Amino acid sequence: MAESGLLLETRHGDQVEPAEWPLLHALYASTFERFNNHAAFSANCFADLALALGQRMVVFIARAQRVPVAVAICFRSDEALFGRYWGCSGSYPGLHFELCFHQGIEYCLRHGLRRFEPGAGGEHKLARGFQPTVVRSAHWIADPGMRRLLARHLALQEEAVVDYRAAAAAHLPFRREATGQREH
Repeated sequence: MAESGLLLETRHGDQVEPAEWPLLHALYASTFERFNNHAAFSANCFADLALALGQRMVVFIARAQRVPVAVAICFRSDEALFGRYWGCSGSYPGLHFELCFHQGIEYCLRHGLRRFEPGAGGEHKLARGFQPTVVRSAHWIADPGMRRLLARHLALQEEAVVDYRAAAAAHLPFRREATGQREH
């Protein structure tokens, strides 16, 4: 990254000016557009979250000649950094890893956080030593019929998710001892 000419910065939500969010949001939204999906959050939502959460929002930004070209937006508790919403306007080798993983790990070390949860999905995280974790979310579904259908579907998927987690964990880059315990 040092040779890329990009400047990297880490800011908390309360350090990002509301006027900066439209461009940062456009970077975030570009990821969804690339995969023909819809970005769930608006620029105003991120600006409101930044003001409300302050230090609990962590924003990693890469700039080329002062212009943001990539962003990773994370959230933190007293113990962990959770991420991340990512977006980039171009092709920069190694930048995704740098903003979404390395900067998060460095942040945790600097701020004494015990763990880094890099977000849902992505087998590429296994090679980097991130253990697969079953991720849960909480949604309120207004329609009772839809709520029942989703509950039934999720119950059917539960065993497959647990099996997939175990299969993925077998590919972690840690050595196994005779006891089956992992070395860290």
